[in-house]
Formats: sequence, structure tokens, C-alpha cells
Amino acid sequence: LFDNIFVKTRTIIAPQEIDLYYDEKKFGIEFNGTYWHSLKRIDDIKYHQKKSLLAESKGIQLYHIFEYEWANESLRNKMIQQIHNKIYGYDKTIGARKCSIQEVSSKEANQFLEENHLQGRDNSCYRIGLFFNSELVSLMTFSKPRFNKKFEWELSRYCSRLDCQVAGGASKLFKHFIEVKDPSSVISYCNIGKATGGVYEQLGFTLDHIAEPNYIWTNGAEILSRYQTQKHKLTEYYHLGNTEDQIMTNRGFLKIYDCGNKVFVYIKK
Repeated sequence: LFDNIFVKTRTIIAPQEIDLYYDEKKFGIEFNGTYWHSLKRIDDIKYHQKKSLLAESKGIQLYHIFEYEWANESLRNKMIQQIHNKIYGYDKTIGARKCSIQEVSSKEANQFLEENHLQGRDNSCYRIGLFFNSELVSLMTFSKPRFNKKFEWELSRYCSRLDCQVAGGASKLFKHFIEVKDPSSVISYCNIGKATGGVYEQLGFTLDHIAEPNYIWTNGAEILSRYQTQKHKLTEYYHLGNTEDQIMTNRGFLKIYDCGNKVFVYIKK
């Protein structure tokens, strides 16, 4: 996919290995096979997070691809485009100053997110976009906080068209949000395995803390979140064990932890 520019190395974050590394961009890719990166083989739930943060301390971004993600064609294509942008740059650049701001309907926002954001659609209640020649090219969405209710808002999603860089887009959209909603506080989450979070600093956020890694269960064909496998939701499988881990393991699933999130907060001054 990338002209054999990557090399495998054990010298950058020795003794650990980076599967694919491109020194010119200080960019590495980790491909995490389901079996070998599950708790069956790795007993440290922070393994992926620690590796990412160690690389970051040396000025390197590690981009993690989990096998169950790669098996999803839509998600795979988005990741390939993100890596392409990192290595070769964007196919097109648009200045945010040339764009107009409009509120975006839930339907249009979700379609845009499904096409351009790794996490896809959300349940946001306020959505604003940048339009260039009447086309939506960048989107920022906000919701009421899902996990931490002491904040007024959560910045839920931000993305531009995958093949397009909208220079200054995030700043223009967030500034508009501040002017319209005048929030006292905003919280947001950055997936350590896919991004560095640098855009948040540009927007006036500060790093609050690094959250514990999250996990999924997969048997290769099915992927279940931790919310779907809470013990009280597994009543039909109680004969397989007394805990979530026992039940899911006996069902043939493997437990895999991700890299966790950086948690950023904005506080009105």
C-alpha cells in the first residue's frame, strides 16, 4: 500500500518492536492480531497504552490497527486513508476562511461521520459544519456528557472529509460553538491508538488525565463491547461461569484492551 517505505525496528523503543516504522514522519504502525494481543497472551491491560506513550515520549506516533478493525472493510478503508494522509499529505487543502458555517441535521451529520470518522455516527444534539461551494467538508458535533456529568458539554466528534485537509477548520468551528453556546465547560476524548490529541491544545483544552484502556470481546466473527457483556446481560449463559470473564471465555471469545483515551477539558475563563 505504501511503496515499502516502512521498516520493522527494535531500536526506537528498545527492547520493544515497532511493526512498521517510517522515520521521516516519526510514524509507526502496530498491527495487533486478535489472539496474540488478547489477555490470553498479554496479561497487562495497559500494554498497548504504555507502548504508545513510550513512543510518544520519543516524538513518535504509534497508530494501532487491531485485527478485528482491519476485518471491517469500511473501517479498513478509512484507516488506510488516514495513514496515506500522514505519509503523503492530503489530496486537497481548503482554508477554513473560505468556508461558511451552518448547523447540520442529524441525518446529514451521521452520513458524513459514517463516511469520514472512524467511530461513525453519534447521538449529538448540536452539529455545525464548514461548507465549501455548498459541500460539507468539515464537521464538529456536541452532546451532553456521556460519562462525566460535571461538565456542561462533550465535544463528541470532529472530522473533515478523509481526502481533504481543512486548514483552521477545528478552530473556526469551536470558536463558533463558544460564541453561540457560551459553555462553562467541555470534555472530550482522544483515542491514543489513532491520534495524538494535538488539535485540542490548539482549541484551548488542557489534558486532564489519561483514562484506563477499554476492552472488547471477539470470537473472530462477532465483536461485543464491555457494555454488551455486563454479567446481568448474560443470563442465558450463567451455566458457563460465575463472572463475565468466565462466561465470555467459555463462549469462545477473547478479551482485547485498546490504548485508552486522553481526556481533555475546556473551562471557561
